[in-house]
Amino acid sequence: MKIKILKFNVIEFMIFISMIILLLINALPPTLDFFKYFDEVIAMVMLLYLLTHCKNWTKKKENRSIMISLIILCIAGVSYNIYSGIIPSFSAILIDAFGLIKNHIIFVAMVFAIPNVQMNKIIKALVPLIKIYIIIIFLFGVINIFYDIGMNYGTRYGIRAYQFLFTNPAMVGITMIVCIAFLDYVHYKGIIRYLAFISMIMTLRAVVCMSIVIYVAITLFFKFSKKIRWYHVMLLLIIGLFVGWQMVGEFYIVDEQSNRFLLLKYGYVVFKRYFPFGSGFASYGSQMAYTYYSPLYQEFGFLNHWGLNLEYGGTANDNFWPMVMAQFGIMGILTIGVVLYNELFIVNDSTKDIFAKTGVLLIFFSLMFSTLASADLTGVAGTIRYFGLAIIVRALLFDNVPKY
Repeated sequence: MKIKILKFNVIEFMIFISMIILLLINALPPTLDFFKYFDEVIAMVMLLYLLTHCKNWTKKKENRSIMISLIILCIAGVSYNIYSGIIPSFSAILIDAFGLIKNHIIFVAMVFAIPNVQMNKIIKALVPLIKIYIIIIFLFGVINIFYDIGMNYGTRYGIRAYQFLFTNPAMVGITMIVCIAFLDYVHYKGIIRYLAFISMIMTLRAVVCMSIVIYVAITLFFKFSKKIRWYHVMLLLIIGLFVGWQMVGEFYIVDEQSNRFLLLKYGYVVFKRYFPFGSGFASYGSQMAYTYYSPLYQEFGFLNHWGLNLEYGGTANDNFWPMVMAQFGIMGILTIGVVLYNELFIVNDSTKDIFAKTGVLLIFFSLMFSTLASADLTGVAGTIRYFGLAIIVRALLFDNVPKY
């Protein structure tokens, strides 16, 4: 296995290093405070590129649609704060708004705005490191099955669930998904690719294993069609809900005292109360809503629920769509839908190379599926996937695909 030494310009080098950091960020010790805000730093830099290189990205109508939708969403959110009377501090609104749009900014800026970058050169340098990364995670996963080495996340079915050095098993799946997409870009079909899938299975998490089902489904779709069409998306959704029904039912239906169920239940209450508008930024379901402890939480008795109360709020933003419908109402659902549709169009239209396209669609659809039970779309878990996705899509659109 050769590690390619390539000449990078400054921007290419920063993207290369940033991707490596993102793949490891959840495993870094908490004493490294700077990295807690690494995704926000990336987003701020990308926002500057959007503002200073408008000609690069405004030519494409999908980009204009994405950015206009995000601007409308931000204006609507602030207006809804005034309408609902729930007005936290200015910083809370600003942070909440930026968190909602940052990963979409990263995607558009990296694919279309940044000048003088050859992403395929970055991928060539990343792939050997990614192979080593996968092998390490796989080996520790195997050891974890037989010996307690401090990398387990409890047991399921009598087997230790694997989380490597991450804070939860889902991060193993997230990083492996991005790694698989890079390998697919270069048409690598060797055993290391399968070690990544096995590592995902060792997490024993439905949402992670569901990504493997998505990958198989996309592969089968491409046996009959060169593009993912709207009815394929609907079929993927049906397959996802069917295969992942146990997970969805556990989160939202079976356990009516689970925090996710409560966030959905009262998110709908807020949605009806302010219909067709919403309660505004930092008022429900987001991290800032918890940090400033929204008066809605007190009204709904969240103080009495562990994970939502002031003592511990580890699951306070463990949702996405309940937050969207509560804070932004009909407008939020529609604008987020427009953003995701246009991003899917860009990803799906990026190449006719079926193997490479399977990898990028895996990233996109796994991220969409995760919104059923998490806030990945607005957090660092989303940044990892959007950053990797943007590198590959940019390479597919503007560079030649190298074959290994």
